[in-house]
Amino acid sequence: AGALLCLWDRRYLAFCLIAGIGTLNHENTLILLFVALAVCYQRETPRKVVAIVGGALVAWLVVKVGISIAVPTHATVQYRVITNLWKLTHQPRAMLFAVAELLPMFLCPVFGWKAASRQLRTCALSLLVPLLGVTYLFGQFDESRQFDAFIPVAIAFALSALPLTESTVGPEDE
Repeated sequence: AGALLCLWDRRYLAFCLIAGIGTLNHENTLILLFVALAVCYQRETPRKVVAIVGGALVAWLVVKVGISIAVPTHATVQYRVITNLWKLTHQPRAMLFAVAELLPMFLCPVFGWKAASRQLRTCALSLLVPLLGVTYLFGQFDESRQFDAFIPVAIAFALSALPLTESTVGPEDE
């Protein structure tokens, strides 16, 4: 959420730092690079877009190398393509529960789509598509925490869907 706010406010150095720090928690901060590319593509020069995305990538790599040096492991990458397909057919109940958990979060963009800014819609698509792809390849669709990265975007859509009202501030409210 902090990285997305920095990206929105054009605080790009802070965005890169937060992307690096977030990598200590989970690798899917790499998805922020796609979001940065989508958000900055229209509003920044090509040179600045490369600097922003490259800076976030360097921060991600520095943290990943640091983790590998500090905590050496010999784990291999586990692809979950077949496992995810198998779970769809053999564990439909688990998949149904996962969908039920995620449904409120994914309904926020549906209801707030028209009211949301073009930038927010671009952000949602540039985050959701790689998130689904990474989850399909390496994650498990029945673990709803895989989609926690989408929560700030869903909140933004929910706020976009709220009706705008003019408020009057009287002397007693000040």
